[in-house]
Amino acid sequence: MDINFIIYIVIWAILGILFHFLGKRASDVKTKKKIDSLAVVSIFALMYIFIFMQSGAKSWPIGLFLLFLMFIALFISNRYTSYCQACSKRIQHLGQSVSYCPKCGGNLIK
Repeated sequence: MDINFIIYIVIWAILGILFHFLGKRASDVKTKKKIDSLAVVSIFALMYIFIFMQSGAKSWPIGLFLLFLMFIALFISNRYTSYCQACSKRIQHLGQSVSYCPKCGGNLIK
């Protein structure tokens, strides 16, 4: 197995765990939104770095495609994620309209 792939998987796991705990510890909605967006951007950046390490300078078309996918992921994440004003819980609601928090019953904000 390629050492770059092992490094990639380890960094991916570390970022996932880091952003999970940062999201849990954030107390306000504004910080949670920033952490979610930063997580999406960092995962896509990590993917491009891995592709660049594997294929070198000829990977720029893949980078443009990943940039396009990143903007779609950010749009979907921002569009279908709401946060409770009362308890700051993140609620992802793909395809359904949710107005109240299932945890505490508080109002949701986008």
